Amino acid sequence: MVLSEKRRNLLLLLLDSPKTLSEIREALLVTSSGIIPQIRKMEDYKLIYQKERKHVLTEMGKVLAEYLQNFQKIQLIFGKDIKFWNEHNISVIPHDFRLKLHELGNYEIIKSTPTDLFRPNNEYMKNLLKARWIKGVSSVLQENFLENIGVIADKNVCNSIIFKKEILENLKETQKENLKKYLNYKNTSIMVCDEKIEIDFTVTDFFLSIRLFLEDGTYDFHQNILSFDESAIIWGKELFSYYEERSRNVRI
Repeated sequence: MVLSEKRRNLLLLLLDSPKTLSEIREALLVTSSGIIPQIRKMEDYKLIYQKERKHVLTEMGKVLAEYLQNFQKIQLIFGKDIKFWNEHNISVIPHDFRLKLHELGNYEIIKSTPTDLFRPNNEYMKNLLKARWIKGVSSVLQENFLENIGVIADKNVCNSIIFKKEILENLKETQKENLKKYLNYKNTSIMVCDEKIEIDFTVTDFFLSIRLFLEDGTYDFHQNILSFDESAIIWGKELFSYYEERSRNVRI
């Protein structure tokens, strides 16, 4: 249906808005003789139709165009740092959310440097302390984790944290009194998920932060995905809801 480059470009162009033949020629830099046969083929496939001299996508055409657009976006996501994505295990991200990784948008990867090993964490905390609300999932016990929750709670910031089961057991054993203290904050919700979690992420009102495991199973403390795009925040909120539905409130 859309194997040719001209047809793919035409689909993506019409996804933006219906176009006349002259507008198509101008946008795609093609001649009438070069594009009209492609238009006819796409009309035969019921991907586009003509209305008031403009070429319009059918519902099937819109679906194909949106998939093509998302494919281009995910190419940009991986292409931005192919080494990073090859080195990290993304299979742990729930399937439906892997298919929407293009929603990370214009992300950046905050990396440790020889002179600033804690750069990812410092950048993360700098943004976290500006947040109006916080939702997070943790598969690794970070240093000063409960203390940081306390700092956030004292700022009257609503925060919800989901631990994997092993982290909660560790906290009960080593920091039980502190855990009890933070459970008493009215603006703090701590939950535990019995399902396997191998991703750390935090989503707030203005950013999304993700940390992944390397392919060899090592947690990567030295690289942090950061995005301020609205689509990334929505992706993070939906991923948090996915784990929230599979979690229960902590009771001690």
